[in-house]
Amino acid sequence: MLKKFIVLTVASITLSIPAASIFVSSPPALSQSTSSDIETITPVIYTSGNGGGPDEYFAPVYPQTYTYTIPVSSNVTEAWYTPYDNIPDIKAFSTIDVRPAGNAVQLSIRAQSGVSGRVRLRIYIKH
Repeated sequence: MLKKFIVLTVASITLSIPAASIFVSSPPALSQSTSSDIETITPVIYTSGNGGGPDEYFAPVYPQTYTYTIPVSSNVTEAWYTPYDNIPDIKAFSTIDVRPAGNAVQLSIRAQSGVSGRVRLRIYIKH
């Protein structure tokens, strides 16, 4: 039996995923809830000299990793992210991680040495 695969390439990483395991849905609107228990936020992560606004988080170069605690509306049970804007700059980051932390989300980031970048993330928060 011939299987169909979806091939996805992001920042020089290629993934082959069986097409049968892909579920496609419309992304949620910017900074709006998709249901009663999922909230989204859209922070910017950046490397040296590329940002500094109120919802922007600096990523240091290896070996350092910065972890930011971002308050949200209620207790978080799950959290995940997708790159949202300026996606080609994702190659500037070696670590991007989000984790539940009570009534907050912890965002951990680290930059690649010698690569500058700035990416807006969409963080999904399940309550």
